[in-house]
Amino acid sequence: ILLHISGDHQWVAAISIPRDTMVNIPSCPTTSGKYIAAHPYTRFNAAFSYGAAAGKDIASGAICTLTTVEQITGIRVDGFVALDFAGFKGMVDALGGVEMNIPNRINSPLAGGLKLDPGVQTLDGWHALQYARARTGQGLGGGSDLGRIARQQQLIGAIAHQVLATNLLTDSPQLFRFLDATTSSMTTSSNYASINGLAELASALSNVDPEGISFLTAPIYTNPEDPNTVLLAPKAKILWDNIRYDQRPEIG
Repeated sequence: ILLHISGDHQWVAAISIPRDTMVNIPSCPTTSGKYIAAHPYTRFNAAFSYGAAAGKDIASGAICTLTTVEQITGIRVDGFVALDFAGFKGMVDALGGVEMNIPNRINSPLAGGLKLDPGVQTLDGWHALQYARARTGQGLGGGSDLGRIARQQQLIGAIAHQVLATNLLTDSPQLFRFLDATTSSMTTSSNYASINGLAELASALSNVDPEGISFLTAPIYTNPEDPNTVLLAPKAKILWDNIRYDQRPEIG
């Protein structure tokens, strides 16, 4: 997700780039200082794999993903936060769970045997993680990655609303306890490599109204050469320009 916090700290845009988007992955640096070769016309999610394999660490995967995002969007990205499965689970549990409205009965054997009844309920860390990962099974639509992206956006939105509705971001002792409980599962760029750095990022978000958070997916269309992949649509440039010039993009 490409996250943009507006210059006046009044709104946030969180933009998902589908994993199966065909892009040109540029030559990327690793944490060792070495560069990996460019990989033209390949799936977007391969950037993380190439970087992590070459640098033998998560940070190199995140750096290559960041470099690829900059290549395809023309947007300068200031840093990254990568959260592993255990970290996501721990974050939700540290919040006391997250309230979600599940629209359909869900049974997903491939998502750890996830089973959820429809209706409003509080998901603990394990159930939230499996819901974010689930792609196939009863109640999950056609099993496309776009459907999963929509569910992930709803889940992250619910977490953001819950955090902003409490005093977590403005109560320093509570915030530092929360960050201390989750940072062990995070890999970050150097500017967020300390609890103080993450606290500064949290402070930048503390004045954002929950309604000021927009979740978008990069405009795409089916690749005519391979229906299992997608391509960025021409109007994606409008979205990238909006973000580059700190203009709130329209949803849809």
